[in-house]
Amino acid sequence: MALNKIIDGAYLLALGNANAVLLDDGAELTLVDAGFPGRADVVWKALDQLGRKRTDIRHLVFTHGHPDHIGSAATILRETGATTWMHALDAPFAESGGPFRPMTPSPQLLLGLA
Repeated sequence: MALNKIIDGAYLLALGNANAVLLDDGAELTLVDAGFPGRADVVWKALDQLGRKRTDIRHLVFTHGHPDHIGSAATILRETGATTWMHALDAPFAESGGPFRPMTPSPQLLLGLA
């Protein structure tokens, strides 16, 4: 199942190695992150489950500009016409398709896993 309810109005979408959150305020939808390229079908299935249209997604928010968060953005934007929101420093990566900032964990993270 592509759609997992977190709480009323918030749904977790499993996009493979990444997740997205779909927020529903009743009038419009906001999608937080878009997953890797080729994952828009998961979003469309979630909309079908909710009985919503693609154009109900009015906002697309990116937590950061890595491919696992913005990869399906172009497809989703073409179908929805949503407004995008992202940090200004990530916008050039999203517009150009890369190169992306390095995807390396912080040393503190690795120490915490040991």
